[in-house]
Amino acid sequence: MSQLTFDLDAMIHEMDVAAAPAWAGAPLHFTTAYWNPAELDAAWSRYLFENGHFNCLQASHMWHRPYITEKPLTVGAHTLDRFEADLRHLPPLPRVPL
Repeated sequence: MSQLTFDLDAMIHEMDVAAAPAWAGAPLHFTTAYWNPAELDAAWSRYLFENGHFNCLQASHMWHRPYITEKPLTVGAHTLDRFEADLRHLPPLPRVPL
């Protein structure tokens, strides 16, 4: 693929993000406030839509489900959902000269 293809994809993605409705759900960053699992899942999906997957765990510091996990534990009418947040402060990635 040529650079033009990547540039066009980036422009289309920017237009999709600009056309998306304003986000009114759980914060798209770390929070200590209570949000139910469905709201956290929706916020994580929105963050990935806006910013992509590259370095998303460290950059967002958001609550997300572990990538390797079992189904939520259900006992009677109660469900235990597991979420984690990466709060490490990492230096920015080095810029590679072109």
